[in-house]
Amino acid sequence: MTAASKNYPKLLAFLQLFYPTLYEKLSLYSDRSDIVGANLISSNNINSYQAVVFSEGMMKDGELFEIYAGNTVLSVYSWDWRWVFAVKIYFQEKMIFPVRFQQKVIALPTGKHPLTKIFFEIIQQEFEDVLEEILKPSMDENTPIRENYCRYLNSASLYL
Repeated sequence: MTAASKNYPKLLAFLQLFYPTLYEKLSLYSDRSDIVGANLISSNNINSYQAVVFSEGMMKDGELFEIYAGNTVLSVYSWDWRWVFAVKIYFQEKMIFPVRFQQKVIALPTGKHPLTKIFFEIIQQEFEDVLEEILKPSMDENTPIRENYCRYLNSASLYL
């Protein structure tokens, strides 16, 4: 099993935490073992996710943020408005999902504050678009979604 395919349950777990509807959609085409793995990860590792956010300006190489996946709302009092154009999601310091999109102005927390569900709600459509690209060949060609995820991960790594 390749390293990329081992990351698929981690992506599913991330989706379960932030985009439950997308998780449900992908789980219909996922192996049972991937779903079990995702359920274990999402229930036991909610503090293991990080994101590198790419924006124009002073952080051209990206800025690392912890991700808060809890249900309690965190109050952030200081925001930095930036043109954001890409995000790489990491689980335990290994990239599991890069997403590049048209620039949009997004308020990022300053200091040591983590990204929360609010950030991911803003880029939900971008996640949906990419996941639709991954899912379509699985539906059309009856190929495993894990395989299409690996292809996407390998190709996205080339340009992001």
